[in-house]
Amino acid sequence: MGLHVEAKRYLAASDADYRRELSTGSVISLSVQGGPMTSDERASFEALPLFVDAVTLRRADDQGKVDGLIVDGLEEWMKVVRRVALSQ
Repeated sequence: MGLHVEAKRYLAASDADYRRELSTGSVISLSVQGGPMTSDERASFEALPLFVDAVTLRRADDQGKVDGLIVDGLEEWMKVVRRVALSQ
């Protein structure tokens, strides 16, 4: 699984508001993706060098799923995108 899925699993385990706000489809996909992380999985995920970036990108992606919402363009995210690309 990629960090995007792991970030979702992390947030579902560590942020009750995040978990409550998931759509029905996201709840179903979360189950298929392994469900909320265990405390050991959270600790391992938090130790990753790109942990903060992965969670930031996940939250941004989730916020962009609102019909009619106007969001900043890719140029606003290029620093994060470049940092992730260079780390691979």
